Amino acid sequence: MPINLFDFEAIAKERLPKGEYDYIAGGATDEISVERNRRAFESWALRPRVLRDVSALDLSTTVLGTRVSLPVLIAPCGGHKKAHPEGEFATYRAAAARGTIMAVSANSNSSFEELAKAASGHLWLQLYPFRDRSLTKSWLDRANGAAYEAICITLDSQWPPKRERNIRNNYRRTRGINYPAQSLEPGSAPRPAGAEGGSDPAATWKDLS
Repeated sequence: MPINLFDFEAIAKERLPKGEYDYIAGGATDEISVERNRRAFESWALRPRVLRDVSALDLSTTVLGTRVSLPVLIAPCGGHKKAHPEGEFATYRAAAARGTIMAVSANSNSSFEELAKAASGHLWLQLYPFRDRSLTKSWLDRANGAAYEAICITLDSQWPPKRERNIRNNYRRTRGINYPAQSLEPGSAPRPAGAEGGSDPAATWKDLS
C-alpha cells in the first residue's frame, strides 16, 4: 500500500500509459521549472517546538475568505478521466470529504454543472483570457449559476508550451467537454494563442478588469 506521495507516483508510472504519465509528470522545454519547484518545496523546513499542548490540532485556515480544513488545495489539471474512470467526480468527492477546495480545469472531462452536483464542497473554476469574449462571459455565467466560489485565471499560457515529452510520445491533448460543441470534434486540441477559443496573446491587466 502506498504511504507517501512518491509511492503514488511510482504506482501511477506502472499503471498509466507512458504518454498519459508523461503528460501529468512532465513540464515544458528542459523541465527546469519542474526541478526548481521541487527544490523550492524541499527548501522549506518545519521548526519543532517542544512541550506544547498538541492534544488537539487544527490545520484549518482561510483562502480568499473560504475556510478549509487543511492548507492544501487541488490545482486545476485537465483530463482526470485519463487517469481514472470517475475522473473529476472522484477528485471533487475527495476534496469535499477533506474539507478543501478543488479548482476545476478549463479542460475538465466533466461538465461544470454536473460536477457541482457530485458533492457538497468548494469549487473554483479555471479560465484563460479567451480571445472569444463571449466564451468568457458564458463560462462566468455558468460558474455563477452552479455556485462556483472563485475564478482562477491562467495567465502564463499566451503561447503553447514546448512539452518535449509530449512531442516524443506524439501525444495529442484534447479539449474539455465544456467548450462549445463545434470545437469538440474527435481529437480536437486546446487552441493555440490567438486562435478562436484560445488564449488572447494581446490580453493585458485592462482586460482582466
